[in-house]
Amino acid sequence: RRLLPYEDHWSLREEAARSLVKACDIYGDQYATMKPRIIKLLTQQALRVDRPLATQYGGIVGISLFGPRAVDAFLLPLAREYWERWEGE
Repeated sequence: RRLLPYEDHWSLREEAARSLVKACDIYGDQYATMKPRIIKLLTQQALRVDRPLATQYGGIVGISLFGPRAVDAFLLPLAREYWERWEGE
């Protein structure tokens, strides 16, 4: 369902991210490529400047919930891109 403008997009993104991590915890052993594919998707969404800020936020939150190694590998490189984009404005 589509949210109305006054509804809380941020909490929705956080809950969706927690659900993805939980699915990986439950089914990750059965589907070896599940976690890498989800992290790749979250990284792509976090980088898309044409997406709403709430979508980018959801990608960032999702990656962070996968733990410190995911943050080091995927969020820290994103931080540089965000910083350079903000300085260009």
